[in-house]
Amino acid sequence: MRSHTYYAITIHACAENSDLRVVCYYTNWSLYREAMPTLYPDHIDPLLCTHIHYAFADINPLTLAITPTEEHDIHWTDRLGMPLYLRMYGLKRRNPSLKIILSVGGWSARSKGFNAVLRSDNNRAKFINQTIAFLQEWQFDGLDLDWEFPGSRDRGASADSKIKFNILIRELRQAFEDDAIRINKTNRLLLTAAVAADPKKIDQGYVIEEFCNLLDYVNVMTYDYHGKWDPITGINSPLYRSHTELENHEDWKNANSSIYYWINNGC
Repeated sequence: MRSHTYYAITIHACAENSDLRVVCYYTNWSLYREAMPTLYPDHIDPLLCTHIHYAFADINPLTLAITPTEEHDIHWTDRLGMPLYLRMYGLKRRNPSLKIILSVGGWSARSKGFNAVLRSDNNRAKFINQTIAFLQEWQFDGLDLDWEFPGSRDRGASADSKIKFNILIRELRQAFEDDAIRINKTNRLLLTAAVAADPKKIDQGYVIEEFCNLLDYVNVMTYDYHGKWDPITGINSPLYRSHTELENHEDWKNANSSIYYWINNGC
């Protein structure tokens, strides 16, 4: 039985497991905020979320290895002391069931790293092997693929990225299962994705039914429906459509429409 849930503007679950998930994102640039808004992993209530996604890491297009985007992610520094990856893992002392997922990609990453991974069978295999080793080294519970967006040529995605992205996910899922058997571990690494809310980008980038069946859950980015690029003011993350959006043929610009677009197309 599949479950379909979303919360706090971003979540749509397409997994067999119907347990409630409260998925939170921590951004590694949040510690640069001034004064009180500065946020370190230690500040997070570990009982608030069931899953925390650490955003973001990148993909090196030459080595095909996961690359931290901030020095303090993996290195001890005079300013911060312990690496943030380890500080995040420390939350498990208070909540051992908490799952910590590494999110790879993000808006700034565009498509270069993902394109390089998808270029050949050997590249995918190299990326997968290095990814498993990296996740285990830093004690992450899984991987979140945040490609913005497969199939979008204006974001640098290759023409065949829609099909090849599914191939990568299929191979990652199998490799995660094989790895769990190899090390005699009950729970394999989790595999998730952050995905588009715009129907055009969804159609361009995802073979939806297989995509969702391979992943543990999917996070739909139900925000940035409106912004400074619009001629009139609109709500950034509306739950339902407004009469103005209906009149302007933009009735998809709300969380409800985006979630049901995924569900109705096989997720």
